[in-house]
Amino acid sequence: MALHKAGALAAYCLLLNACSQYGDSVDQLPEELSKAMAMPAKKMSRAELDEELEIGTIEVLNERVLPPNDFFAPLINNLHYVTTRETIAAELNFKSGSKIRRWELYDAERYIRMLDPIKQAKIIATPNQETGKTDITVLTQDRLSAYIRGGGAGSGGYSTFGIQAGETSLFGRLYYAGASYTRENFRDFVGFSAGKQRIGGTRWQIGASSVDGFVGSAHNYTGKGISISHPFLIDGQRHSFNLSASYIQGISYEYLGSGIRQGIDTATGNAFDLIHRQRVETISAEYLYGIGKKHRVEFGPGFLHYISKDYFVRPQDQFTVGDTEPLVISERSRNFYQYEQYASRAVSFAVNTRFGDFVPMMNFRRYLFTEDQFEGFRTSARVTHADPAFGLEDHYTRTSAAATYSDNYLQKSFRLEAGLGRTATFWRQRYAIPRDDAWNLDVRFFYFVRYGTFAARQYISWGNNMSIGARNQIAAEFTRGFLYGSVTPSAGVLSSMEYRSPAWKLPYLLLAGVAFFDYAGVGASMQALQWNPIVGLGLRTMLYEFDNNVFRFDIGYNLNEPEFSLLNALQFGMSHSF
Repeated sequence: MALHKAGALAAYCLLLNACSQYGDSVDQLPEELSKAMAMPAKKMSRAELDEELEIGTIEVLNERVLPPNDFFAPLINNLHYVTTRETIAAELNFKSGSKIRRWELYDAERYIRMLDPIKQAKIIATPNQETGKTDITVLTQDRLSAYIRGGGAGSGGYSTFGIQAGETSLFGRLYYAGASYTRENFRDFVGFSAGKQRIGGTRWQIGASSVDGFVGSAHNYTGKGISISHPFLIDGQRHSFNLSASYIQGISYEYLGSGIRQGIDTATGNAFDLIHRQRVETISAEYLYGIGKKHRVEFGPGFLHYISKDYFVRPQDQFTVGDTEPLVISERSRNFYQYEQYASRAVSFAVNTRFGDFVPMMNFRRYLFTEDQFEGFRTSARVTHADPAFGLEDHYTRTSAAATYSDNYLQKSFRLEAGLGRTATFWRQRYAIPRDDAWNLDVRFFYFVRYGTFAARQYISWGNNMSIGARNQIAAEFTRGFLYGSVTPSAGVLSSMEYRSPAWKLPYLLLAGVAFFDYAGVGASMQALQWNPIVGLGLRTMLYEFDNNVFRFDIGYNLNEPEFSLLNALQFGMSHSF
């Protein structure tokens, strides 16, 4: 066995030396290294993971998007900016001469995979008998940095389709720029974005975006935003900062399927279209200080300037960005259908904790999980206080807290994810009881076997004195088998079971099937739930050579309906249902 391991290491050394003559990329990794790239993470004991390594040389080998013998390689590879070695090496949490534990190599792989233009990363550690150190080779695969892609999402009659074009890593150095066109039901949006990640090799990043909306040829929506941030990206990082500003002006709609949902004016009994004109301006800043690595606490203050005003308008007034006469409705109807109105300047304080670590999945199914999974316990809490003393009229205290636990069992063939959260806003004068006072519980199970994955979910949410925004957040969980916008509950229970087949690997495409059963209860309270059994089938696809995005297509039949409605049953979009 020792001779076999020594021979394998020697072979790797020869291959790595042969590849080191290349610049920032190679057309295709040698077969042995490609196999090493595709192999799942090896199960190691705690003693092996804690082994100390002294780093010797560091080599970075980055494979282009497609191998040179691929029919599309001359086109795709020449549309692509190769990620530079310096950009990849800057993500490593060690350098030549560093002394690290072996488990830190897994962290380094994860940091590299977080880069937008990187599809996959693998680190090979090879003992050097001459120096007594461990030489490191970083193997990476680029995803296509230039993109022209179409996409869409839909549920219960609502649909949105779009096309995007841009570049995620100009010059291979993480500059990005893009443009988009989106068709949402009956309106159009045109957007632009640009920015830079890892400015000067640091964690700083900047981004800006603009979007404009149209109905027919009438311009009736505009939004602008800019952000500067230094996020937490690696374990042990001490400082995080975010500053952002945004402005929105124009018309928004509450949809019912592909059309506009209606409300009832309690003063007259007449129906009216839920078309509202909104103006939202936001300036926020937050600083967090972090202590610890795997067991970690992050805390710090923040500031928020937030103005959100909207009012309902008549259908003939929906075709402009600027102000028009409001539609007069009763106060009771406004409280039920209108988004919460804010004129706030507030201070906040946040505390986040983490006890655990990210680990590579042993039974990695790329179309199921596209990143390493966390094992452990995490919490987050924030208190925000708005006061007229800060210059605007609102006076409230908002609290939010959440805790999650996730772990892998049975040699990572079984995974558990669970979360519990609570939010509430305590207004000094506006409401006698807390506003948007809601609890959420979400538990998910995944069992990986050779012939597929069995997944189950239990979601429960209930609230009191809920605004339409808070009710819509609950409604977003109840999409399969429902006409979009037909439910806006203050409480809901969703039990889901899915069988997900292994992926069938075709050229450029992963294809898999799903069978599911949902049991959904929605209503104004937990005591008034209306139950809906939903059965269905679905497909999952991924263009694995280009990115890690999963496209979902589901047909779910609500057994309470007297006849099958394809409009209500069809759901499609990005990512799994859970």
